Amino acid sequence: MLLTLPIKWLFAAMVAAAYHELCHILAIRLCRGDIHQLDVSSEGANLSISSLSPSQELICALAGPLGGLCLLFLARWIPRITVCAAFQSLYNLLPIYPLDGGRALWCGIFMVLDENRAERFCKCVEAVCLAAIVLIAIYGAFILKLGISCLFPAILIVGHTKFRKTPCKQRHQRLQ
Repeated sequence: MLLTLPIKWLFAAMVAAAYHELCHILAIRLCRGDIHQLDVSSEGANLSISSLSPSQELICALAGPLGGLCLLFLARWIPRITVCAAFQSLYNLLPIYPLDGGRALWCGIFMVLDENRAERFCKCVEAVCLAAIVLIAIYGAFILKLGISCLFPAILIVGHTKFRKTPCKQRHQRLQ
């Protein structure tokens, strides 16, 4: 982002990301959870937290994206931050693990099904979502003739989610 974004937009993206994480932290604290560590890397921020119930984890996972979408009410006064927060929130709400939407989907399904069935269901939803993203990108690139640049976001999303190691034992103890 340093090479492509003007400094004002880079600052807005950083503020939106910090606000997103603060919303997660507030929800974790309201659910009486403990935060052990905050890791910030090129892949984003991760919070190591104490074990929460599925309903508490669902609330905490959705707090970041929903908090970002609440900034839409301030668009008139902080337009750059609002745009960055909205895009970040919509991306994070995708039902793909380890994104917040994937974690929230897993928690919601786990409250209804056993762990193995919840895992299989979420993997199916994730596969359908990724396939839809790729098909939309191909449609935009070749049918609508928008160019192959439409494929890059799809490649980034698929690459970020499918070719990344995620430790299954820590699934319930990390929020992005």
